[in-house]
Amino acid sequence: EENAKRILGDHIRFNENDPNEIFTLVELLGEGSYGAVYKGLYRDNPKDLSPVAIKIIPAEEDLTTLEKEISILKKCTSAYIVQFFDCFLHDGELWIIMEFCMGGSVSDMIDVSGQCLVESEIRSVCACIVLGLCYLHSSHNIHRDLKAGNILISIEGLAKLADFGVSAQLNNTISKR
Repeated sequence: EENAKRILGDHIRFNENDPNEIFTLVELLGEGSYGAVYKGLYRDNPKDLSPVAIKIIPAEEDLTTLEKEISILKKCTSAYIVQFFDCFLHDGELWIIMEFCMGGSVSDMIDVSGQCLVESEIRSVCACIVLGLCYLHSSHNIHRDLKAGNILISIEGLAKLADFGVSAQLNNTISKR
C-alpha cells in the first residue's frame, strides 16, 4: 500500500475513508487479470443514490497503467465518457468509483441476446462514440482500445467510452501515436 501511495500519490488524491463503510458491494459485474468490477450502493440512503461501478484492484498490480487511466478519467466531463467519482486506497486494494452503466457493455448485450445490433442501434452507438472521441481528442487524449467490451450503455441509452487503461496523452501534434 505504501508503494502504491508512493507511485500514485503525486498524481492522485485518495479518499482517506474506509470504502467498506461508504459502499455495499451488491453484484460482481466482471473479473479479469487486473481485479474485479462490482455494482455498489452507498450505505447511507441507498434508495436515494444511484448505484456505482467499483473497480477493485490489488495495490501490487502495475499502477502506472492505473495512474494514466485515473488521471484521464478525472479530467473528463462528457456525457459520452464514463464518469469518475472517487478513488480509495485501503487494505492493499485500490478502489476506483465510477458511474454505473445499467445496460452493461455492447459486447455483453450481443452475447446475452444472441443477436447483432440493428442498423439504428449501431448508428446511435457510433454517434455517441464519435462524440466521446471528439471530446477526448480536443483535450489531446486518445483511447487506443475501442471495442464492444469498452463501450457501456447508460440507463438513458447513451453509449459511453470506458476502460482508459491503454489511453495516452499526446504531448505534441506530431506524436508518433
